[in-house]
Amino acid sequence: MKFLEKDLEQIIFETRNELLREKGLEISGKKVRQLRLGNYGIADLVTITKPGFIISKDPKYNGFFEDSIYIDIYELKQDKISVSAFLQACGYYKGISKYISKHNKLKKDYKIRLNLVGKTIDTTSEFIYLSDIFEDVNFFTYDYGFEGISFTQHFGYCLTNDGF
Repeated sequence: MKFLEKDLEQIIFETRNELLREKGLEISGKKVRQLRLGNYGIADLVTITKPGFIISKDPKYNGFFEDSIYIDIYELKQDKISVSAFLQACGYYKGISKYISKHNKLKKDYKIRLNLVGKTIDTTSEFIYLSDIFEDVNFFTYDYGFEGISFTQHFGYCLTNDGF
């Protein structure tokens, strides 16, 4: 049986956030799947974390009160994460931003983060440096096997030969 993108989406959607964090996927808030964003498309998975206490891998941040609303877009890929996945997520980012600018009556601060999840990452393109340049772009790979699913966050890519 082939592991499909919809399987990945279903596992993430149906699994408790605490367990997903234990498995390596930084996720919190209320999950919404297949969110239609007007003509900007349909996002695989979006989470919304309202102001309140934050749960983090780093215990020194647990319980820290945050004012901002966090909106996390999860663009899921069955296989390789590439620049096209990033651009697709950028469209969802724009759609959410436009919606909020029209409907944010409470004038709450919000932050949008892009999370790209796939089996592998295209390391032949310069887009792999995005997670080091922008703190709101994250790359995760997944492994699905006998032990279940696990995630690994990726950052810190460099050329093997800098040429300096």
